[in-house]
Amino acid sequence: MGETPEEIGLITDLQWRIEVNGFMAMVEFLRNSTQSMKKCALAGTYDYEQIPALAEREKLRLQRFLKGVDQMVDDKAYLTAENFSVADIDLLVLVEFAGWRKLALPSTSKNALRWYQQIRERSSAKL
Repeated sequence: MGETPEEIGLITDLQWRIEVNGFMAMVEFLRNSTQSMKKCALAGTYDYEQIPALAEREKLRLQRFLKGVDQMVDDKAYLTAENFSVADIDLLVLVEFAGWRKLALPSTSKNALRWYQQIRERSSAKL
C-alpha cells in the first residue's frame, strides 16, 4: 500500500486508474456479452437486458486499456518502480480476468509482457 506519502499517492492513483478504466470496462463487457448474464446486465433485483453495442464498446475500451499497460509499466520492475504493491495485484487480476474473455496484453507490448511474466512467477501469484 506504500510507505511514504508519495508512494501511497502513486499506488492509490494507479489503483483508481486500473479500477475505473480497466475493471469498469471489463464488468460492462462481461455483463453485456455472456449468456449466463442474459437478464443481469445491471446488478440488482430487476431484470435488465444486455446491450450488444455496449458490450462491443466496452470490449474496445478494455483492449485500449490493455494496450496502455505497456506505457504504464514502462521499464520499471513494478508499477511503482521498485516495490511490489496492491496496484500490481489489481492489474494482474484484471489481465487474468480479461484472459477468460479471450483478451490479452498485445504481443507488441514488451514492457507489459515482461511485467506480467515477472508477476506471474511470484509464489504469491500461483494458485
